Amino acid sequence: MKDETEVDTSLESLVEQLETLAESVDGDDLPGLAKMHGICQCVGSAQSEDGRDGASGVKSLAADLTAGFEGLILGEVADRQQSLATAFEKVTALAGIVSQAVSEDGDEDTEAPSPEAEADATPEPDPNMLDEAPDAAVDEPGADTAPAQDTPDQPRYEQEPLRLPESELEIVGAFLEEAGEHLDAIEAAVLEVERAPGDAERIDELFRPFHTIKGAAGFLNLRDINCLTHEVETLLDQARKGNRTVTPGLIDLVFDVVDILKAQVSAVATFMATPQGDIVPQPPVSEMIGHLRVVVAGTKEPAAHNSEPGEANQKVGENLVAQGAVPQAVVDFAVERQSANPEGKKTGEILVDMGVATPKQVSKAIRPQGAARDATSSDGTQKPATDQTVRIDTAKLDALVDMVGELVIAQTQVGANNAVASDAMLSKDIARATKIVRDVQEVAMAMRMVPIGATFQKMARLVRDVSRKAGKKVDLTISGEETELDKNVIQQIGDPLVHMVRNAVDHGVESPEARLAGGKSESGKVHLAAYHHGGNVFIDISDDGKGLDPDTLLAKGIEKGIVQPGDDLSEQQIYQLVFAPGFSTATQVTDISGRGVGMD
Repeated sequence: MKDETEVDTSLESLVEQLETLAESVDGDDLPGLAKMHGICQCVGSAQSEDGRDGASGVKSLAADLTAGFEGLILGEVADRQQSLATAFEKVTALAGIVSQAVSEDGDEDTEAPSPEAEADATPEPDPNMLDEAPDAAVDEPGADTAPAQDTPDQPRYEQEPLRLPESELEIVGAFLEEAGEHLDAIEAAVLEVERAPGDAERIDELFRPFHTIKGAAGFLNLRDINCLTHEVETLLDQARKGNRTVTPGLIDLVFDVVDILKAQVSAVATFMATPQGDIVPQPPVSEMIGHLRVVVAGTKEPAAHNSEPGEANQKVGENLVAQGAVPQAVVDFAVERQSANPEGKKTGEILVDMGVATPKQVSKAIRPQGAARDATSSDGTQKPATDQTVRIDTAKLDALVDMVGELVIAQTQVGANNAVASDAMLSKDIARATKIVRDVQEVAMAMRMVPIGATFQKMARLVRDVSRKAGKKVDLTISGEETELDKNVIQQIGDPLVHMVRNAVDHGVESPEARLAGGKSESGKVHLAAYHHGGNVFIDISDDGKGLDPDTLLAKGIEKGIVQPGDDLSEQQIYQLVFAPGFSTATQVTDISGRGVGMD
């Protein structure tokens, strides 16, 4: 009966926590509701299924409570107060069942103890140890773990194999799409927090998408994502309550978590596209979760990343970690995937496909090894696969647009028939049909249109990273993000935008010292704008830097043999030299630019 008694004690401790929280939690206390949700999950997984009286009741009530708190967290209930009151009534009922089951089990043990049991009896547990049991129990698999500052010595997080029930694949697919949008929002919010570390409202904006991902992941039993987001949520909660200062190290740590989450989402998406076996590969998260818990507990402060390129005797993944470009856990996961298929993609390619590293970062990681390949194609990296859906498959939208085009042609042919002109009623009907067909055509075309704002927002992190590496202070401003473009166009302009924004930061904006000497503000500005004009969509990239120097451009063009010394070029023709392959005014090649590839 020893093992059963231990389980009952754990259940009793968990229910005691629920009763305690029920006395203080209200309908707007999301962290408190999340903690109760996690404890209910733990009750459901920890309760014994050996057929004792009350076991089925515990499991059923725990499941009902888990669903109830999920609805409260996600705002899916009509009356929050009534739903909360119902949940608390179920907590009381759960406490009664567990208390009775533990009491009856204890009576069984005391009524007929054997001599051997008395001889081998375990000493009474230390009351102080029992006081620690609730927090340890909350860290059971599948639970929404308790805040790490309450349990700095809690055991290491152990990952479990992830399996996706076939019945939930459609829901998981929707979650992946929404998670991608939330991760983009998180990156933008992190940059806002970095600009204004003391702004509680901006920290709240960063906190919310993490909380949303966590709630949905818990509902779908994506345990690693749920726990990782919970730990970073606890860290951010300290910051928004004023108990922690937002430092560059904390910002880098949050970005590391975002990169791991991207790898997790990518792994699930890859498995759903090409399932292999029944277990979904997931990147290791135990180390990052442990690190977050240590930071939350105040034992260690997060350190800012260095920007060293790495060492010649290190592998690509090790150099990426040394750069601070990719967390170690993500590199380990990529190496594991590469080892499973040695003839497939290399580690650098896998990291690019997961969206956690750029080809340029991989190129930088390879450079210390003395690779002779050009930086733009080093490691054979390929562009990450782009999303092919706008709520529905774009191929279906293409087919719809094609069919609507055929419909327009057919309608035009009918309208041109001589019989229509001789029949007034028929002519009127054709005119009405023509209007409807044109409206359908416009709607079909509009279905492929998406705002450019998401693409612009991705440039914010690029500006931050490049300006830090270049030792500059640069602010990015955006306008016209609501401007809509065809999704294929959005995908195609992504890479050119990256190169041009990078060039604006590296070549256009001067160093802080040069700007101050020139009477400018220390911080440079890069502006991205999109707008309609004359039936076209224009995208402007501008900066308040030194601009283009025609004399320097002409001298560099002559030096590279692009133009001859005696050529008579207008100022506009000289400016066009920046688009020539291999043209760069940089005095030396760096990990940011200098090879004359970006503008071309």
